[in-house]
Amino acid sequence: MVENRSHREIQATAWRELAERAKRLAGNLLDGPDRDSLLQYSEELEEKAAKLEAQRGVPAAKDKQ
Repeated sequence: MVENRSHREIQATAWRELAERAKRLAGNLLDGPDRDSLLQYSEELEEKAAKLEAQRGVPAAKDKQ
């Protein structure tokens, strides 16, 4: 079955997946600048995904919980 997903939905999903990967990687690092950078990157990706979802009228993933 082929899904009909918009570019924004696909991009938001990709950003959320990257954010989760960055969080997992940061969790394996000791405290330091690399860990802090990964966590910041993860937050920025989550924000981008939320903005795309808001443009589509979809509640942010954090609001769904």
